[in-house]
Amino acid sequence: MTRPDLFYEPAKGQRSGLPHDPFKSFVIPRPIGWISTTSKGGQDNLGPFSQFTNVSFDPPTILFTGHQSVYKRQSKDSVINARDTGEFVWNMATYVSSYDLEKRHSLMTISYDTREAMNASALESWDDEFPIAGVTKAPSRVVKPPRVAESPVQFECKVHSVVRVHGNSLVGHSDIVIGRVVAIHVKGEYITPDGVSHTYCLEFDNYGFVDEI
Repeated sequence: MTRPDLFYEPAKGQRSGLPHDPFKSFVIPRPIGWISTTSKGGQDNLGPFSQFTNVSFDPPTILFTGHQSVYKRQSKDSVINARDTGEFVWNMATYVSSYDLEKRHSLMTISYDTREAMNASALESWDDEFPIAGVTKAPSRVVKPPRVAESPVQFECKVHSVVRVHGNSLVGHSDIVIGRVVAIHVKGEYITPDGVSHTYCLEFDNYGFVDEI
């Protein structure tokens, strides 16, 4: 039996009536924003953000959104560091597909599966998440925060602006961090005569295939 159409107004406190609020599930796929920053005191930080996208192409501009930390009862460390220093790095989180493993053995030596490392870096702590995630720091060329060496693509960014969006609860408060991409790194083994070889970009609730570009 087909259910009746669903309509509800969150601004009025109405709920969907479903077991789980479907709002976030509708806005997919979204690539993971695996963000590295450095605090004013010099401590590095690494964390994934499921709300990440590009904003503009000329000049290249991206954004990530950090929700208020319930654990620390303040903005996420990545947001605070980016706001305080004006810099951050986006690192592409990837995975090795079964297609690569079974059909393209030549790619096995150049494929980077960073799922477990990305998940490990999601744990909020007061420490540097790079060693917690088991990934290697690579020096950036233009900004101070290090890059994830195991990531095939990284964007070095200068903060354009930070927009605070107030919510109805502690976790509902969000910070939108917009950054200008000032430098781009692509591992040479991914560059072919036709462009950039395919890789798999880790996304929220799915895995996205980045084809040759």
